[in-house]
Amino acid sequence: MDQDIALKIDPEKASIDNLLAMSFSKSTSTVYPIVVNIAQGAMAYDEIEAAKKTIHFVVFDKTEKDAGRALTILRYAEGWKGIQVFTNGIMAQSLWKVSEVLKCYLEACACNDWRAHCQEIIDDPYNNVLKKHHESIRSRRLSVDITYKKGIQPPKQGIKVARYLFPCTYVHANFHFKTDHPSTPEDQIQAWAIHQGCDWCPHFDPANYKEVGTDIRPVDAFD
Repeated sequence: MDQDIALKIDPEKASIDNLLAMSFSKSTSTVYPIVVNIAQGAMAYDEIEAAKKTIHFVVFDKTEKDAGRALTILRYAEGWKGIQVFTNGIMAQSLWKVSEVLKCYLEACACNDWRAHCQEIIDDPYNNVLKKHHESIRSRRLSVDITYKKGIQPPKQGIKVARYLFPCTYVHANFHFKTDHPSTPEDQIQAWAIHQGCDWCPHFDPANYKEVGTDIRPVDAFD
């Protein structure tokens, strides 16, 4: 990076304690003045002339308003060359992913309770009682087929299953616990969020993973 530019806003450093930081250069796009105007309204803004080009630096606060500004800029500037986004001190590899996380965060902010959007309730992934039960049932299925054929409902029994709060719906979509891994559930969730590029979301906190109760599941009993 040019020596003079380094004296201005450092987007890598600024992105660590804020929502994200961005830099982009002057564009011939017709929406360029609009993008600059939006950027100037963010938490921090600066610009510099380097190599006969105007370079803009923007830092966005962890607020709904600044998140909206960042998303709008990314949509206007789609396809621009020279635009860079930094989150948690790292340059983002995919601006599309950044836009998706911002969109998800803004949807959560629009809710009366952001947790209704962000969090899910799941079965305890480390408890294989249900799995063992169903495997046992399958092994004995042949002996009870005649019961189903006669239209007789098999008896039921209840199995207690612990329920857990999963901290991020966005992460959970493609996440699978490694139940034999030495890392804690929280650390596994965080690692996958980093991989997905959404660990910088203000609402994301792997420490929110916790037990929230139990549920009794009626299952077939073949005694």
